[in-house]
Amino acid sequence: MIIDLQKVKNGELNLIAVNKNINIIRDTIKSWDWYDENLYSCEIRTDDIDNYFDVIDSKGVSSYNSDIHAIWEPISKKNTTIIRTEGDISPFKRSLSFSGIECYAIRIYNDNNTYIAYSFQKMDQNGDSDRIIQYINEGYRSEFYQEGSLLPFENPEYYRRRRKIDRINPEIIIEYMDALGWNILDDKFWISSKYAYKDVRTFIHE
Repeated sequence: MIIDLQKVKNGELNLIAVNKNINIIRDTIKSWDWYDENLYSCEIRTDDIDNYFDVIDSKGVSSYNSDIHAIWEPISKKNTTIIRTEGDISPFKRSLSFSGIECYAIRIYNDNNTYIAYSFQKMDQNGDSDRIIQYINEGYRSEFYQEGSLLPFENPEYYRRRRKIDRINPEIIIEYMDALGWNILDDKFWISSKYAYKDVRTFIHE
């Protein structure tokens, strides 16, 4: 499989996938105490979620020095919700889990091989990590780590490979997401037939 990461700005993809309606997830997110600080939101009906991360909006805030995230229902798997962030994904996955919502979180990041981070994680409904597989390479050292029980679609043979980077990588992450019903290589994954949300937490504007 050839991995098409053209939709991934700066070679980074942080995603959370939830098997719940977008209205439920949106209301849940808005209830979090930490979420409304220096934040504004807008609704955009679009055929290209990825453009959210490039457009300067009416308030003059671009992606520079801002934490931007998009929330949408992919037409490839209706009644589910995707959250994509350019900032830290951890507050979202933990808060969803503490709110009693199971979710899957992935990270694909490769900074010209100077820093690499690949991870696949399932969060349970109690604020805990139910399953995590990850590979980190900081240049001077690399680490493969896994914890939790195997999920039904996992291939444990991957984790016995000699090279750590071959145990969890973009191909495997995409395979696991596809097994869950989210094919991130499908253009329909990036298209929403409903209103999607773009939120910006900015550190350079009021």
